[in-house]
Amino acid sequence: MDRLRAQAEQREAFARQLEIETRLNRQRIEAARLPEPILPPTSRALRSPEEERVLRQSASGRRAAAASEVGQINAWLDRPRD
Repeated sequence: MDRLRAQAEQREAFARQLEIETRLNRQRIEAARLPEPILPPTSRALRSPEEERVLRQSASGRRAAAASEVGQINAWLDRPRD
């Protein structure tokens, strides 16, 4: 029994040693890693006034369509229940 207990303690000590070495290696690797570069914000794509107007109009149309659909859903939900 004593021999088995001593072997178990040796295995536990070896496992702890490997865990510490692993932690140290990971810290070394992380310390050596280059920091992420800070990218400047990208500038907006320049568009002509006509393109901007067309985009605004299409966005207005999408908003109106969404509002219409939501209105239909609300009307259906608010219908009288018999």
